[in-house]
Amino acid sequence: MEFDNQAIWIGVEDLTSDKKFIEQAQQEFPTNINDVVKEESNFTANRRDFLKYLGFGVGAATVAASCEIPVKRAIPYVIKPDTIVPGVANYYASSFVNGNDYVSILVKTKEGRPIKIEGNSL
Repeated sequence: MEFDNQAIWIGVEDLTSDKKFIEQAQQEFPTNINDVVKEESNFTANRRDFLKYLGFGVGAATVAASCEIPVKRAIPYVIKPDTIVPGVANYYASSFVNGNDYVSILVKTKEGRPIKIEGNSL
């Protein structure tokens, strides 16, 4: 088994210099454009088939785009916690960590949902 001094090889066949692989690699990009045109011109399509496929594609896209998004409803508390007063915001000091970076933040919440996050200068 001989190894070429290539920096990059595609697979084991390329690494071992398999003759069948090398022949296929040399035929990957044909130099004669007429061979490519002859191979590609074997299929037939007419105007009617084109319009059928176009109509199906447009119809499928229209149906997919017109589907309704499910409605998400806000459900109130059944038993409201004593610490939550509707309309009154609570503030919490916290921190945000991203990798080795961190920052102190101040979080404003209403009804348990954060509505504003800003840097904490203290």
